[in-house]
Amino acid sequence: MKSIRLGDEAPNFIAETTEGETDFRRKASGEYQMEVFFLLFTVFREKVKLIPYHLVFLIQIGICFNAEPVWSCNTLGNTAVAGGKDVPIELVEQAKYYTQILGLNQQIFIRISFRPWLPQGILGYTMYQDDRKNGGAQQAHIIINKRLSFYQQAKTLAHEMIHVEQFFTEKLVKCSRNYYRWESGKCRKISRIPYSNRPWEQEADQRGNEMWASLQQQLKTGTTITSDGALVKN
Repeated sequence: MKSIRLGDEAPNFIAETTEGETDFRRKASGEYQMEVFFLLFTVFREKVKLIPYHLVFLIQIGICFNAEPVWSCNTLGNTAVAGGKDVPIELVEQAKYYTQILGLNQQIFIRISFRPWLPQGILGYTMYQDDRKNGGAQQAHIIINKRLSFYQQAKTLAHEMIHVEQFFTEKLVKCSRNYYRWESGKCRKISRIPYSNRPWEQEADQRGNEMWASLQQQLKTGTTITSDGALVKN
């Protein structure tokens, strides 16, 4: 395997998301440091195969949390949720609440980031990586359009959290590059399915809106979300 030295051009990475394929070199910037880290770390572990499972999870969390200032770095049992420096604490707390509501209590890591460059009409998307076979954890990176209002960002978060659940429970499975399987169906090329006809998007729209509306109704009654995602009546 060819070694990489300082000054060498970094290899390109292409990842599948709920919005299709993302090319890291084409959109390379400091904002992508964690997506690249996840992939490099996975490759490293495949070669070394000596790092214990729980140490891997702690390293993943520690490095990712310290890659940039974050509002919140909190573990919920085996689950960790983090928000980038420009992500409002309210969104991070809502994500923690949704994590509990959706029963995401496996060894997982969820990160929320804002991006100002998303194409017109794209409110957000979710990137997923499963490193369990190498002793790591399930990881999801939720990207939300920074130009949206807080109201839209909160609704988008709820939608993307449904995608997180779909990936983590293997309801939505990546078969190969650009091909996905929904539930017990066949693997289909994502570009051949109109957005409005994708069952995972239909479910995320319906359940995400219901989950978001239910939370908003509780918040209107004076209920608040604690730093660990629990609801408390004032």
